[in-house]
Amino acid sequence: MCVQLYDQDGELLPKHRLSAGEKPILAIALLWGLAQAAGRQLPVAIDTPLGRLDSEHRQHLVERARRSAAAASQNAYPV
Repeated sequence: MCVQLYDQDGELLPKHRLSAGEKPILAIALLWGLAQAAGRQLPVAIDTPLGRLDSEHRQHLVERARRSAAAASQNAYPV
């Protein structure tokens, strides 16, 4: 699999130029994308990445995780 990133102007963005906070966001986005493509709910544990994010990115990630957890609980079957 090859992942290419592009900036807001459509220019190729080398992965080595990502900040310390952007790298975990990329990793989480890839995991969420793979889970969605597989049609499966995967457990998510978020710890260290939050410490490296600015407040805007942290809030966005937490909100996305909250919505994902809420959607998963609506589709969950009792064991």
